[in-house]
Amino acid sequence: MSSSLTVFCCALLPCFLLCWNAVASLRREWLGHLLLGFSLLLCALVDVRGLAMLCAMTCVNYAFGLALAAPGEREDGMRRKGILLAAATANVLPLCFLRLQDQGFAFLSLASPPAPAHAGAFTLASPLLPGLAFWMLIQIGWLASIYRRQVEPEGFLRHAVFSCAFPHLFAGPIVRYEQMGRQYDGLAPLEASNVAAGLMLLGIGLCKKCLLADQLDAAACAVFAAASQGAPLGQLEAWAGTLSFTFQIYFDFSGYMDIVSGAALMAGVRLPQNFSSPLRATGFIEFWRRWHITLSSWIKDFVYTPLGGEWCGPARQLLSFACAMLVCGLWHGFHLTFLVWALMNGVFLLVNYLFRKAVSGRPLEELARLAPCRMLFGLATFLLLNACFAMFRADSPAAAIFLYSAMAGLAAEGNAPLPGLAIGSWSMLFPLVPAMLATLFLPASREFVAGRRDGGRAWLAWSMNGFWAAVCALGLFASLVLAGAPGPFIF
Repeated sequence: MSSSLTVFCCALLPCFLLCWNAVASLRREWLGHLLLGFSLLLCALVDVRGLAMLCAMTCVNYAFGLALAAPGEREDGMRRKGILLAAATANVLPLCFLRLQDQGFAFLSLASPPAPAHAGAFTLASPLLPGLAFWMLIQIGWLASIYRRQVEPEGFLRHAVFSCAFPHLFAGPIVRYEQMGRQYDGLAPLEASNVAAGLMLLGIGLCKKCLLADQLDAAACAVFAAASQGAPLGQLEAWAGTLSFTFQIYFDFSGYMDIVSGAALMAGVRLPQNFSSPLRATGFIEFWRRWHITLSSWIKDFVYTPLGGEWCGPARQLLSFACAMLVCGLWHGFHLTFLVWALMNGVFLLVNYLFRKAVSGRPLEELARLAPCRMLFGLATFLLLNACFAMFRADSPAAAIFLYSAMAGLAAEGNAPLPGLAIGSWSMLFPLVPAMLATLFLPASREFVAGRRDGGRAWLAWSMNGFWAAVCALGLFASLVLAGAPGPFIF
């Protein structure tokens, strides 16, 4: 993925933007065709088998969409329900087959999963068809919206552009047709303000990926590899390794979102926000409203609410919630660590919900809003999130429990530097310092570039001038210099 990243930023994206303006000057109606063609080319360069699967899914789902949109059918008729069920199954089966091919039935055992082809690097994407999990959710969401009569199929080309547009092709965000469909009607020539803001977002994303996330990878890989082998681990090493992964997965994934949001903005397309400083959350409910926002929203709208959700009694609501967390775990992969991670998050979400309900309308609610209490809740939330991510990253639940013991100082101390670290455990702390400072003090990328939703400006804000152009150029240069050997994106 590192070579693809470098080629995309240095060659493909500039060529695309030049073509965009040339086509726009001839006939704006062709811009959708250009976006579709470039997206299919990019998919073919990453994996030609993925291109074949993407084209097949686009055609098959459009046919299902037409069947669901047929007039004269009862809104909740059995035929329409059967079509929706068949369509959802047709979208889920390829991902299940691929996951079973990659991981076997590892989720049925406590053992570590078989080593992937990219051994040594942790990623949620299969080497084959990296965006399939996202394509599946996008297509099911589109079909569900048609079933609810919220949208209508508006031609195969429109559906193909929506399904294949490169900004959300490989790792989201999980877009809805309601958010994106009309934007493809208004494709226009490049605007200087959009290009400048998009380039700044792209630069921020590359810095997150290359200057922060990839620098944290060595410590995370070394510690989790040692834990899977039961090797002696010191308390400092265990904490440094788990914290490295927590910050790595955040800066890696949010950096990717900044890159694709910036690339889309250059062409005048605005993607939905997917991250909003989630590691500053003061509770798990707030965290999941800030982390992978489009996934949380999708699961709430298409799993939790249809099963009853908050509109039913406590038992039905709890069952709906359990199913939603199960889907979230299985979507990430067929391994027991993902299911335990989902269970841990579910338990903490439930505790957070019960706490809110218990203090609501009481003096304790005002006390909980005070700054010292919010700081305490934020610290507790972060530490619990770190424990959850340790389970998420570990090769097995046993390895995660071994790490928890080491973090508590109950495991044997290590006497030698871990493999892959040149000068011992203290070197593991150096990349963590800028990651922590950036998390605590810097504004979210979108707030920095576009301002807050309430119209206010962050304490550090971008503007289109020479100073920020120089900062962006320096960040891009440093990122591309270091992009020769980064790990793959953690999807």
